[in-house]
Amino acid sequence: MDLSVELATCIAIGTILSFVLVGGFTQSIARKGFFYMNQHFYNVGGKITSNTIKTGFALCFVVAVSLLVFNLLFEIFTFPMMLIINIFFVLLMSLWLSVTVMYTLRKELVFTGLLAVGIALVYVFFRLLNLHIILSQAVSLTIVSTAGILITCLMFLYYRRKYGDTGAVPALPRFSFLAYSVTPYFIYGFLYFAFLFMDRVIAWSVNVDSVYLIWFRGPYELGLDLALLTLIIPMGLNEVIIGDFMLNLRASQKEYTGDRTAELNGKYRKMYIKRFVLVLIISFAVSVAIYILIRYIGIDFIIKTGTGLVSNPVTRFVSRWHFLPIRCFQFRS
Repeated sequence: MDLSVELATCIAIGTILSFVLVGGFTQSIARKGFFYMNQHFYNVGGKITSNTIKTGFALCFVVAVSLLVFNLLFEIFTFPMMLIINIFFVLLMSLWLSVTVMYTLRKELVFTGLLAVGIALVYVFFRLLNLHIILSQAVSLTIVSTAGILITCLMFLYYRRKYGDTGAVPALPRFSFLAYSVTPYFIYGFLYFAFLFMDRVIAWSVNVDSVYLIWFRGPYELGLDLALLTLIIPMGLNEVIIGDFMLNLRASQKEYTGDRTAELNGKYRKMYIKRFVLVLIISFAVSVAIYILIRYIGIDFIIKTGTGLVSNPVTRFVSRWHFLPIRCFQFRS
């Protein structure tokens, strides 16, 4: 694939920056934009979402330029490395913003298909057209992020024409009031992703084998990714269960009168326990399946390379010590 540790470092830093910066905007859009669109106020919700996205792009541009200027002054990375970091940062930021709006509009299949198309494009550009992997990813991200923004605009236009604003249309909130109301969610989104990636930043910054401030560590990342594999499938199940749980709760609250509160609480306590046990069983089954799969892949890896897939002590240590916190994070979610 011709992907050096240097390029892996650039992609990883750009990806982390995009998640950390977009976290606050996704929370703001999900809270305020969804609040109005859920009541079919698509004009107001669309304007708030549009303004939030514009602010996100403006901040993205400021951060990208600041990184370039800072790097020119202090030379943290070489200029080509910083350029690649900024390319992936800006493109991924654009993609996450458009995907957030699709999720708010309950179009999960649309953005899932969009991401699948992006992966397919990388394969076409890299394998069939023999482009460099970085160029393949950059072109694919450009196409997918642009398509995502266009699809988002078309969705808003469709909903405005089909539904319009129903009932008494609220006025667009003042910017000061809007900023004040979403600030806690913005801070939460920022800190959430900063916390998720903090261990990587710390681990990569103590690498003594590189002259750079942050340097990608393959064994550490492999161990973390192996632990995260046990989270992917159960988290998808969690999303479905929580969504169904909340929809049923809203319907039940309308059916039960105030004097039947204890009955309602008991019903949902039993429902929660059943779903918790179901997720626990599936999580255990997934963990066992992934362990067997890793052992099988590891044997094939040894045959081809002469070294074990998880032979590095750092990989084994990180994988084991991340497994329990990831399980706690899943059930807390």
